[in-house]
Amino acid sequence: MEKQFEGVILSVVPYQDRHEIANVFTPFGKISVIRKWGRSAKKSPLSPLTRAEFFVSGGRGELFEVTEYRLIDPYLKLRDDLEAMRAAASLLKALKLTQEGEAPSELLYRLLLKILSKISDFPKKNNLVTLFFLKLLLHEGLCPLEALDLEMAELAPVRSFEKLASLDFSESFHKKVHTLFLESVA
Repeated sequence: MEKQFEGVILSVVPYQDRHEIANVFTPFGKISVIRKWGRSAKKSPLSPLTRAEFFVSGGRGELFEVTEYRLIDPYLKLRDDLEAMRAAASLLKALKLTQEGEAPSELLYRLLLKILSKISDFPKKNNLVTLFFLKLLLHEGLCPLEALDLEMAELAPVRSFEKLASLDFSESFHKKVHTLFLESVA
């Protein structure tokens, strides 16, 4: 059965001689795909932090076999900025840790796309990552709003990038949120 979806590639690992397995975050959750590449493939290998449209067929077990894919956004501007790349990698790692199988996550997917589109030009990248961690914890039910301290509880509902850019947080606050995140997903 053919299936079509778009998603952001979280990670890619080589498999056997000319295959690669990718974890892709989609509006429908995390999906694993396998793709043959190499001399006979028409496109280059898949790359993490790339948004693409996938055409797949039922595959081996939980893997879908990629029959075709089209790049939507390779986030080239983001890749030219080391700080932005680190921030984006933190987002992808967080999703990889928290997302299991095909559980609908359209709001989380839209949030990821919005942050990835802003992160290169955003003046306070730590604020973006910290906000994403908090929203992810709340979205997944890993930490109730009542369990957050006052500063975290004030940040969690922020929806405006202008507001987020105007907020100043200490490095210890960012570390505290990161630690809470890691403890909550462990």
